[in-house]
Amino acid sequence: MVETILSAVDEYQSAANGADISYKMGAKARSGGTLGRARLGYVNARDTSEGRNIGIVLFDDERAPHVRTAFQLYSTGNWSIESLQEEMHQRGLRSSQAASRPARVYVEAGRPFARRVLRPAT
Repeated sequence: MVETILSAVDEYQSAANGADISYKMGAKARSGGTLGRARLGYVNARDTSEGRNIGIVLFDDERAPHVRTAFQLYSTGNWSIESLQEEMHQRGLRSSQAASRPARVYVEAGRPFARRVLRPAT
């Protein structure tokens, strides 16, 4: 009986925590914040206006033109994902930055961007 009660309490707390996190993420999005890491072509930044520290997403001046070009080339229908990945690597597009490696390092000598970056959303 004690195990059943403990299991029910755990289930309730888990559901309550999930609802709380969902509410807080929604509130963050409504106030202009972002919910995760920026995609290739963008960078995460902080906005401290109005007395709040909010995570925002800005264009990555080094990669955004490459990403735009990649989408334009792909839209012609003359490029496969694999050939476009190689072409963009030769043009200088590298994978996104990581905390341990700043963006400039990736632009100069990084690994090719992931193929899923250009896969159409379903």
